[in-house]
Parts: sequence; structure tokens; C-alpha cells
Amino acid sequence: MVAAPIFVALVALYSLTKSVGTASSWATGSALLLVAVSSGAITWVEFGKNSPGDSERGEWTNKMLFYGLVCVISFFVAFLYLPALYYAP
Repeated sequence: MVAAPIFVALVALYSLTKSVGTASSWATGSALLLVAVSSGAITWVEFGKNSPGDSERGEWTNKMLFYGLVCVISFFVAFLYLPALYYAP
């Protein structure tokens, strides 16, 4: 709920200034980190609710698969973007 308004504010800021500054780059990085951490927390809770012993053959539910994929994708995007942001001149 917090990352979406940050992205909307960044789009509005870019449309007004026509440049991407350091503040907007760091805001993008912090929003991406927030998304990665929150998706990891949601995935952790979902995996905790549906233990493998409760299922018939140990399959994942649709929610577990969705949240797991979102967590992995957001982690890899953050893993690629945040070091580039940190080491940028």
C-alpha cells in the first residue's frame, strides 16, 4: 500500500521536472526494497499457513506459487537494481 503511491509520486515528479534526480532514484530503490521485503513476509506467512504435511502429496497451493514467484522476481530485480543505484556516480 505504500510502494504504489511512491511510484505514482515519482512518475508525477518526472513529468514535472523531465529529469531523474538522486532523490527520485533513491525513492525508487526504497520502494523496490519495500516491495521485496513485504512480498517475502507475505510468502513466509503463506508458507506457514499451508505446511507440506497438510497437503495430499506435498504440492504447493496456487497462493503459495503466486507469492513465491512474486517474492523471487522482486528479489532478483532488487538484487540487480540496488547495487547499481548504490555504486552510481
